[in-house]
Amino acid sequence: MKDLSLKQQITYQVKEQILLIMGAGIALISSPIVLTVIGSNALTWLDKKLSSTQEPLSKRIGEFVNQKTQQTFEKIVHIKEDYYFINWIILTGVIVPLFFTVAAYHSYCYEFSILLWLAYHSFRLGPNQIFASYIFALAHKEGHMSGLIYKDSLIGSILSNIYNWYIGIFYGLVPQSTYYGHCLNHHKYDNRQDDLISCSDRERDSMLNYIRYIPRFTGYSTNFTTIIQFYKEKHYDMVLKIIYGTLYWIGLILLFGYIFGWKFSVGYIVYPMIETNFIFSGFAWGWHAFIDPEDPENEFINSVTIVDGEFNDLNEGYHVVHHQYPGLHWSKNKELFEKHKEEYYKGNQATMFNSIESYQLFLLIVSKRYDIMAQKMAFRLELSMEQRKELLKTRLRTCTWGPYTNTVQKRHKDI
Repeated sequence: MKDLSLKQQITYQVKEQILLIMGAGIALISSPIVLTVIGSNALTWLDKKLSSTQEPLSKRIGEFVNQKTQQTFEKIVHIKEDYYFINWIILTGVIVPLFFTVAAYHSYCYEFSILLWLAYHSFRLGPNQIFASYIFALAHKEGHMSGLIYKDSLIGSILSNIYNWYIGIFYGLVPQSTYYGHCLNHHKYDNRQDDLISCSDRERDSMLNYIRYIPRFTGYSTNFTTIIQFYKEKHYDMVLKIIYGTLYWIGLILLFGYIFGWKFSVGYIVYPMIETNFIFSGFAWGWHAFIDPEDPENEFINSVTIVDGEFNDLNEGYHVVHHQYPGLHWSKNKELFEKHKEEYYKGNQATMFNSIESYQLFLLIVSKRYDIMAQKMAFRLELSMEQRKELLKTRLRTCTWGPYTNTVQKRHKDI
């Protein structure tokens, strides 16, 4: 900020306050997530209560179904480990839409029911939000491996983009956002200035800074800033495809609003996007929160690695490996982590944590709980607790672009 003129400083501070108000407004609109998460947690309790063993009933049912369908579904996928993807497609592409249809019928014949809305979204999230967690992981893999998951056949061609154009709608994913916004932009710029969801221009250990970040992530989630960015880069053919996907989503909102009422359309199509946007803005904030001022290009530091996380869906916890090999099959992530493990401990050492979940890490970051993060650290173990806390604080407060820049980083990632 010291290099800016007084006029520039005033302009920037006004902008920051506007972003804070916008972010707070989006967070307020997202507040119904409290109800749906409570409903999901109620299902978690019921899931355990109905089981005759220590394992949740849903897990036992899933393992049983996977076992019975494995031989058949392995014939549809290229890599046999992916066979159970089909069962997730049946659950979220058939059963969840059936519930959606029941809700639509009720709204059409009677009126919008808040209890039915809560029941639907609680079920859609699943016990402990596991349904939604897996769907986001599967949509992520589809974005990176579209056309490579399923064998060439009529079924394969139908399933190749099923999350982008169909299932993702129920979970708040605007079509084309994963492939263009995530795969082609985020992975190209890797949290640098031109990354649509970059968080490296502000200190990350601040709840207020996170709230200011929410509008930026919302622009990405809705494809708005993605369209602008790809237009600036003169990728006009891609711009048209992103616009088409966005208009498809808006068209569904208008269609269902016209037929079943606007409360239904907002509650069942718009709300999942609001929910997903809020959740993933926190994930994005946490996944790339750490930058070493002495080594800002270090990819082992700039992405978080979570070791032994309870919900490591499709090995998503190996985030460094994912950024190094974005198109790699998920089953190879741990293998490559082990292969390059020595590199994780070289120099300033990678950002690694033990037994923690993505949302927990985000909450610890914005609440400045350096003590708990220091206890969970899986690197620089020779340091005292106070030294670890200072290291974490330094990495969380390193900014590589914008008025608060305090270290220099290349604008483009070396590929």
